[in-house]
Amino acid sequence: HLQKSIPDDIPEIKLPRGEYKLLDLLAEKGLVESKGQGKRLIQQGGVYVNDHKITDFHHLLVLQDTIVIKSR
Repeated sequence: HLQKSIPDDIPEIKLPRGEYKLLDLLAEKGLVESKGQGKRLIQQGGVYVNDHKITDFHHLLVLQDTIVIKSR
């Protein structure tokens, strides 16, 4: 489970209204070095959206989603 306190060094992303593919967003915003790394991170359980582990790298985000990346 995601810890309740989020470290201060977690990146924050502000986005305009719309829908975003999680994998594309992680790569475009520099949160992962490549889409391949993003896929591995998601498949290994390292990405949470609103306290829910995301295991599908085709996941679609909407405006108010918070992205927290937990590295192992």
